[in-house]
Amino acid sequence: MYYDDKNKIIVETLPKNSIGPDGNFYFNFDSANDINLWANHNYYTIRNDVESPGSDYYEDVKNRVVTLDKPYADVVRVWKQRNPSEGE
Repeated sequence: MYYDDKNKIIVETLPKNSIGPDGNFYFNFDSANDINLWANHNYYTIRNDVESPGSDYYEDVKNRVVTLDKPYADVVRVWKQRNPSEGE
């Protein structure tokens, strides 16, 4: 998985193509095998992540903490238990 620092989201796959910091278009970006190239395009490889404790939980995204250590991202997620009476 990757952290898209431009959009501040976690993604499972890289985009097919990407525009680099130099403005050049990179074709077949998702096929590249260069972790530093990905980071230069703001896609950091997630090194540490806290997975969901189960389907009864959801992530409190606004309290997610992401630490960038180029070319890696460490993610700390806050999980909250669903409350069936609230319809979460």
